[in-house]
Amino acid sequence: MRNLAKGGNVCLQLGDVYIKGSPAKSTYIHELIVDLKRRLGLFYMNTITWRSNKPPGPIAWSAKKRIQCHDAAEYCIWFSNDPEHCIANNQRELEPHTEKHLQLIARGGENRTAINGDGAYRIKPGSYGKPTAGRIMRNVLEISNVCASQRAYKRRAKELGLVPHGATMPLALARKLVRFLSDVGQLCVDPLGGSLTTGLACELEGRPWIATDVVFDYIRGAAERFTEFEGFELALDVL
Repeated sequence: MRNLAKGGNVCLQLGDVYIKGSPAKSTYIHELIVDLKRRLGLFYMNTITWRSNKPPGPIAWSAKKRIQCHDAAEYCIWFSNDPEHCIANNQRELEPHTEKHLQLIARGGENRTAINGDGAYRIKPGSYGKPTAGRIMRNVLEISNVCASQRAYKRRAKELGLVPHGATMPLALARKLVRFLSDVGQLCVDPLGGSLTTGLACELEGRPWIATDVVFDYIRGAAERFTEFEGFELALDVL
């Protein structure tokens, strides 16, 4: 972490796993958060939950033994080495206002006074009526895991006789996180490159990037996603 810029971010996309033979979930994500603070000095910033249209499961514990819920989400665990100088900026990833909020803005905001949540939320006339460029993203994202870019990558990898990466994330999710957690021109590094989805997101969003992976098939197949970009070169002779 000594090469991470001041206020730099680390984001890990993780899913729950179950204790072998048990309907109980592993606590590895929670232990990881504590360990990264203790061992590397990384501060836990937030968990961005990614809800998708993934198949229902775990079948053994939800559909057969009826103990568990169906899992519908994975998690993007976000850390920073300096929270006070964090380079994340929610203004880079504003989302469209809902139609209801647009109507509220057009009316000039709230016309009532109210206190909700034991005083946590206070509404007064004019609240939420200021026109803005968009709404701040929430930490729950609903993005389909059906991704044309990933389908094309896997198809091309198979054509080349390569094994495609089996746990890809949609390009739309990677682009959203890249925009939120970095600025144009800032270097992004992915040491677990896989299908190079983060690298492709960086290429499209104007961020220089470096990615590595220990599995040759993943990197070689993913290289096909960049053939149309200026400066592309495939130097297999150096391997």
